[in-house]
Amino acid sequence: MNPICSQLISEATIARNLPSIFSDVIVFDTRFDIVNISPMVLTILGYGHDELVGQNIDVLAPGANLKAECENALQGGFFTEKELEFQTRQNQRVIVGVSGFYMGLISDMNGYILLRIKNLNEVKKIYERLEEKSIELDYFLYRTAHDLRGPLASIMGLTYIASLDSTETERKHYFDKISQLAEQLDNSLRNIYLIANSGLNDFDYLGSFSLEKIEGVLRNIVQTHAGENRIDFHFYADNLNLSYLNEIYVLALLKNLLITVFEFRKVSPTPVISFEITNISNSTRIVLQAKGFEVPAYIVSKINSDHFSCAEGLKDNLLARFYAIQKVVHKLHGNMQIITTGDAPKAVIQLPGGE
Repeated sequence: MNPICSQLISEATIARNLPSIFSDVIVFDTRFDIVNISPMVLTILGYGHDELVGQNIDVLAPGANLKAECENALQGGFFTEKELEFQTRQNQRVIVGVSGFYMGLISDMNGYILLRIKNLNEVKKIYERLEEKSIELDYFLYRTAHDLRGPLASIMGLTYIASLDSTETERKHYFDKISQLAEQLDNSLRNIYLIANSGLNDFDYLGSFSLEKIEGVLRNIVQTHAGENRIDFHFYADNLNLSYLNEIYVLALLKNLLITVFEFRKVSPTPVISFEITNISNSTRIVLQAKGFEVPAYIVSKINSDHFSCAEGLKDNLLARFYAIQKVVHKLHGNMQIITTGDAPKAVIQLPGGE
């Protein structure tokens, strides 16, 4: 390999390629005319490359005299991040963090100035989202502790009372109460497990997808939950190649959906459950239709809302199931809606990819 010092690279070539080395820069000459600009900064500002090359820095903030401000900041050869206001091509304000230096400060290249640009609007949004998640996590922990400690304290108290001298009838009453509280505690733990388990990233396998296997699993669930009752079940997915989807996630999604259907109140003596999987416009559409079942209004409201939090998912068994289902849908980069018009409520899931 030739030593790098023996390779002659023109300054113009370096200036031209700096935006591919640094993804967030604008290169200027000493007059603060734009020599080159990285695609990321173009995206922030909404301009095309050729619209800005050759223009003075003041085009980025008309009336603000950016040139004078940057010249003053560069008196020491460089400056650390300072907050400035740029104007996009659509005449919208964008707050950016700008730091810069003369190229001659770190190389033999004189006559070029490098400014690094950070979109502080986006940074602010990220912090806001993190803050929302932090608040949601705090509430999740508070509610979880409250939901677990209440029944546990009652169980401990009732166990102590039952151990004292009491009649058989009283003891039976206390142990019935203990059983109910233990079931309540178990439900809380199940909800926590269900939500936590849906967030695991262990399953990344692609390339194998068996519709026959999925249909078989779903039919077994129907038989198990139907018991003595008659339930018609249909599965439609003719000759589809779904190898681009994660089979483990899709199976977990459909199983949870189907099991959840049986939590709804039956309004027909002979319910009909059907799955239909189709490919439409480069996406996969999965429709679960449950004729003869009634979906509670509060479930529909939460599922179709943009703000369905983990804390809300802990409120009862149905919400916990649907929160876990939503998390799997999001892992598949899809979306889900509940439609209750007509006599058969539907869960409609759109997943990206398809023939």
